[in-house]
Order: sequence, then structure tokens, then C-alpha cells
Amino acid sequence: MKLDGKKVLMVIPHTQFRDEEFFEPKKVLEDEGAQIVVASTTVRMCRGMKGGVAQSEIAIADAKADDYAAIVLCGGSSVPEFLWNDKKLQELVTAMSTAGKVVAAICLSTVVLAKAKLLTGREATVYFL
Repeated sequence: MKLDGKKVLMVIPHTQFRDEEFFEPKKVLEDEGAQIVVASTTVRMCRGMKGGVAQSEIAIADAKADDYAAIVLCGGSSVPEFLWNDKKLQELVTAMSTAGKVVAAICLSTVVLAKAKLLTGREATVYFL
């Protein structure tokens, strides 16, 4: 298992996250031995667009780059409202990138990386409403 002992932070909005953009990568990472920690704007039950639920364990503002090997930002229709302009999230992905850790974003959450200036000189694809 390639990721044994590695903690991965998965970030979702508290409402209207894309179920398949959270649950499928989560399963793949767990199958490789990663320990998943779910973050959102606050610690609460989060609801997906297709009815899935996930409990966030930590608020984005309380997450520390040193605690995780990687971060995965998941998409969903509420990402523009709740994640795009979250300065703490931008600081977190910047700190993780600077530390050479894996920083990944799916669909609409890619804009967070752009706002954090992590996509300069790179190509990225994002679904835009």
C-alpha cells in the first residue's frame, strides 16, 4: 500500500459537493492506505448533490499544512460561493505546494488554485457555470 501512514486532507463545501468527486477519490486513496481527514468551512455534516453525506472533521481555517501529505479539493455547485474566496484555503494550498506536497483540485475547485497563484505557467481544466 503506497500511502500507508499518509494523511490526506479532502476539502468539500458543507453543501452541494459532487458526491462522485469526493467518494470515489476517497475510496481510491483509502485503498492505497491513506488516512482521510475531511475539512469544510466548519465542522458539520456535509451534504452532496446526489444525497451523499460526509462529516467534516476539521474546519479549513484550523488545518495545518504540516499535518498532511496531500490535499484534494473537491468540486460541487456551491464551491464558487464557499471555497473560491476562502483566504485560509488559499494560504493552506500555497503552504502545501511550497512544502512540495501534493495539491490536487477537481472541477470547480481548480479556481482556488488559480486564486492562490499556483497555476502560473501551467494548464488546467475547470468546468465553469
